[in-house]
Amino acid sequence: MHTTNLYPTPNALVKRGAINELQSISSIDSVGLSDHTTSNLACLGAVALGAVLLERHFIDSKERIGPDIKNSMTPSDLKDLRNQSNLMYIMRGGSKTTLLPEKEDTHNFAFSTVVLKYDLPCGTKLKRNHLTAKRPRKGDFDATNIDTLVGKVLAPDLKQDTHILKSHIK
Repeated sequence: MHTTNLYPTPNALVKRGAINELQSISSIDSVGLSDHTTSNLACLGAVALGAVLLERHFIDSKERIGPDIKNSMTPSDLKDLRNQSNLMYIMRGGSKTTLLPEKEDTHNFAFSTVVLKYDLPCGTKLKRNHLTAKRPRKGDFDATNIDTLVGKVLAPDLKQDTHILKSHIK
């Protein structure tokens, strides 16, 4: 468990990066945060970084007197921490390179493919100024691959705004 033993701990001294340091030096995933801040944010950030253990001081009422009352959580804070940390745990998985099947319709609409700026006849050797990108994603060439079409030759006559397919290229 990582902790900063200040009551309460100022946000700038939480050092959430220590969660990752503990993971790397301990070679176990079961690391956590013993939090002495005045909210659940440090714990939620620790969960986002991979913490699976959380500890905060608990009090039935903030009306009590003591050095750690300010950084103790109430039953309501505990309920929020439990709900929010479960959500944060669910959110932290995945990879940017993994395409989600649930996202395919949005992906196809939101991302563009290469289209022709002008009507062009069969046999035209494509130049960069012949090409642009538009939504929705209907063609075979993502906008990020627009330059790969430069120098290719059109097989059929194509109209302006046609999303280019592999079958359109000789």
